[in-house]
Amino acid sequence: MTTAAAAAMTLALSLVCTRSSAQITKELVEQNPYLTAGVHHPYITSEIHDTPAPKGFKPFYVTHYGRHGSRYQTSDRFYRKNTPWLVELGQKGLLTPKGEKLRDEMIWLQQEHKGVEGTLTARGGFEQQGLAERLYDRCPEIFRQKDRKVVTSRSTNVHRVIQSMGNFNMGLKGRQPDLQMSILTGDRYWDVLCHSTKDIERPEKARMNEVLDSLHEVYQAQLHPEDFFTDLNAVKELTGKSAARFEYDLFVATHILKTLDDIQGHDPLALFSTDDLVACGRLYNCELITWFIHSKEGGICLDTTVGRPIVRDMLRTADAAIAGNDHCADLRFGHDSGVAPLLCLLQVGDYAKNLHIWEAPDEWPAYRNLCMCTNVQLIFYRNRKGEVLVKVLHNEQEVLVGPSCPVYSGPYYRWEDFRAYLESRLGQ
Repeated sequence: MTTAAAAAMTLALSLVCTRSSAQITKELVEQNPYLTAGVHHPYITSEIHDTPAPKGFKPFYVTHYGRHGSRYQTSDRFYRKNTPWLVELGQKGLLTPKGEKLRDEMIWLQQEHKGVEGTLTARGGFEQQGLAERLYDRCPEIFRQKDRKVVTSRSTNVHRVIQSMGNFNMGLKGRQPDLQMSILTGDRYWDVLCHSTKDIERPEKARMNEVLDSLHEVYQAQLHPEDFFTDLNAVKELTGKSAARFEYDLFVATHILKTLDDIQGHDPLALFSTDDLVACGRLYNCELITWFIHSKEGGICLDTTVGRPIVRDMLRTADAAIAGNDHCADLRFGHDSGVAPLLCLLQVGDYAKNLHIWEAPDEWPAYRNLCMCTNVQLIFYRNRKGEVLVKVLHNEQEVLVGPSCPVYSGPYYRWEDFRAYLESRLGQ
């Protein structure tokens, strides 16, 4: 085995070990109930270990796609009906002591969301600033080049994404004040940053919904709504849904807590039993795989429709930077529904797996793979001969892409090999 192959295998094995410990299990949920929050989990920062670049190679450019940071729930729909139903059940004496506490938490959460639904929290802003600062500290050479001072930033026109872009740029500018920053947003960027699949016919959706409906039945049967309600039939009569389904909806409404700012004295998931949290968390993870990444039931529609435009744009800006423009960084800001298909197309880590929907909680834990502020960074290196290498980061950790792309050394790829790999993925 070559040195490069051995290094690549070592990196791959370390990634497998990291992922396998992240399954949604009772033991893990007992340690941290909010791991069940999936894409609503705050950004997870881990210690950064950089594999030294091959001799003579220095970083000169970075291209980035990042999801917005931690936010409030996207709308009042999580509370609009659910909270009044809990209040009415309480007035009728149909809530247990735990149910009364959950009602109070829902009332508080609804109040916290008034006027800020879908916007970035202060925590989300700090996540983006920290991400930018760590990128700078990791590769300061990129931003200190005399002939490369331009940083372009584009975002979808959703306020939390615009806020994320602003905070990220603030972090970079704080480190290197002479950077020339551009900030662009608008409808025109949707097709590149997060292409919609709304008008695309997807015959596989019927099968996906059938599987999800079955999983809802399985996991809801494991819940204990009697922990919250004294009369399960009364819950169904009032809400039009089973008490177990109502419990699940309350779980989804409350697990946003850790992305908020002033949460002292509040801990709604502590009211759910560990067994119920595991069931709810696993079900939610199954829902997420149908929304954001490919599955055996869903096919690769998202990879091709959403991931391809992002990859093409990354190729375009990277080619221009390598050719000699004045850009040191090209930044993109979007959503989980953009970054996840991108990672699938790159075949990074768990995103390379082709899973059944029901396998997601054990094989694709969303809280780790698609937490708030999830990001992909391609860092480019060049030597005096003009040879270019590229390294891929997922949430700031070195990763490998699909096995058909030959590794140069450790996590580093020759640009010509990596570019050919991306082109092949575009043509899948």
